[in-house]
Amino acid sequence: MAPNTRSVLPEWMWLWVPCLLVLTLPAARLIGRDFHERWFNVKEGPIEWLTVAVLLPAIWAGIRAWQRRSLLPRPWLGACVLVWTAAAIYVAGEELSWGQTLFGWQTPESFRPLNQQSETNLHNLSSWLNEKPRTAFELWVLIGGLIMPLRLRKHALGVDDWRAWFWPPMLCVPTALVALLVRLPDRIEKLAGDFTHPMLADMRLSEPQEFYFAYFLMIFLLSFEARLRAVEEASAGR
Repeated sequence: MAPNTRSVLPEWMWLWVPCLLVLTLPAARLIGRDFHERWFNVKEGPIEWLTVAVLLPAIWAGIRAWQRRSLLPRPWLGACVLVWTAAAIYVAGEELSWGQTLFGWQTPESFRPLNQQSETNLHNLSSWLNEKPRTAFELWVLIGGLIMPLRLRKHALGVDDWRAWFWPPMLCVPTALVALLVRLPDRIEKLAGDFTHPMLADMRLSEPQEFYFAYFLMIFLLSFEARLRAVEEASAGR
């Protein structure tokens, strides 16, 4: 039988942190517009740094899981682990402009005309490196992080069932739900035209959603690695 997925990570990590963090956005706005602008509505602010911070353990877990890929029931699952890990590396690199944010180098003159914000990153070059991957990941969170875990929750999936590894477990559901709902005000505004509640005016909700996408990837890969490690320990104990 597969390890109990809800026990492989502490409850505070997969349940309470994602649910409580989302409350910081309206709380910051209630404190004051200036406070919110300074801490939540700025580029290279706390949210972007938190996004990078949660992706680091995701990358580590992905590498460790790939090293144990021989324990997976299907060889192609190892390739999936590489794709998920590469996604975490790509997002972290883009958030840091591949080091420019940390080291402050100047964008090469030859690269500036290609980049909308004159930064050494790729997501500003084309929608194929920004909007389209973002939409694809949002669909993955919806289908893989919400729909499929709820559909499979009553099935006792063993370690030899590829679905137990390909689809995120139930402990990813809280983060997936928040990630999908955090931009709901943006969608309502588009449907309602010019109507915007004063509480939501000028709020950058794309950055919080990116953070929750990263947090989802972290929870998924950490749980994946922990379950795979449990399988390895069980095999060694036989």
